[in-house]
Amino acid sequence: MNAWLMLLIVAIGAFIAMLFREQQKLKPQRPSSSRPPPMPESFDSPPNSEDVPPPLPAGPRTVTPANRPMPPLRFRRTVPPPLPAQVPAVVPVVTPAPMLEPPRRAPTVSAPSRPPSPAVKQLLELLRTPQTVRAAILLNEVLGPPRSKRPHR
Repeated sequence: MNAWLMLLIVAIGAFIAMLFREQQKLKPQRPSSSRPPPMPESFDSPPNSEDVPPPLPAGPRTVTPANRPMPPLRFRRTVPPPLPAQVPAVVPVVTPAPMLEPPRRAPTVSAPSRPPSPAVKQLLELLRTPQTVRAAILLNEVLGPPRSKRPHR
């Protein structure tokens, strides 16, 4: 590490320690008269039952009903008035003009087709089911280049 960085860290630590000491000085001191409760003589014996009053008998529970009537429910939103009935406007129907000539298309160029190679046939056969497509994607992820080195699409 750089010596200046170390010096900065030590200075920050000393500053934080100074702030902590000042905060401790400003806190009011607790009186030392409050003592913690006495420790029991032994943890093996149960507590002294003479100091504990007996439990009160349980009486029947009663539920007091509400003395006032429930106020009527008030809704915050009011229902808007119904919209006036609108008669739909007549929409004119447009008929297309009759076609005089069929549309012209560019002539198709037929390339000489050659039969697929055996490797292409085997590959197409393998990629017909979803399981083999998944396996191919997984193999591409594992055996291919890292994602950071792949061309961006």
